[in-house]
Amino acid sequence: MSQQPPYGPPGDQGYGPPPAQGGYGAPAQSYAQPQGQGYAQVYATAPAVASIYGDTASEHLRMKRGRYSAWIYVGFAFCFQIGLLGFLPGIVVGVVADAVGIVNGVSAIIALVVGLIIGVGGAYLTFRDRWRVNEAFSSRFCAGLMNLSLMYVPIIALVYANVRGIQKLFGK
Repeated sequence: MSQQPPYGPPGDQGYGPPPAQGGYGAPAQSYAQPQGQGYAQVYATAPAVASIYGDTASEHLRMKRGRYSAWIYVGFAFCFQIGLLGFLPGIVVGVVADAVGIVNGVSAIIALVVGLIIGVGGAYLTFRDRWRVNEAFSSRFCAGLMNLSLMYVPIIALVYANVRGIQKLFGK
């Protein structure tokens, strides 16, 4: 095998097809590389994983898991988290709106909307990038009977999500 001379501008490593020579049906220049002296080559790189924790780092694949899936229980834990985080701010806003003199029905709607916004936002931040990890952990406690598991697995998932949420604040 003979080694071919490099193609392209000076300093090019000789990778890629040779430039087109022109002629019928062939372009006068190659579309693969820009022509000119000393052009910069830009290569896309995959972003590095920022952490070894969470769903994006595939932590859930390295965890010990149970025999049954716990997706539905983690969903219930997410709903409980919305209620826990939105309850107190919603009540406070409702009481303040009532004290200001806003009509009862309107103050209740304001309290509900504020509670939902805060609760959904807080639950999203708690479960973001940890949903599959929480599911893998909670699956260890599933009994195989939904009626039995429904009594305690969502609570385990909720507590674990909050523990991991606090750890997330400190960089783990």
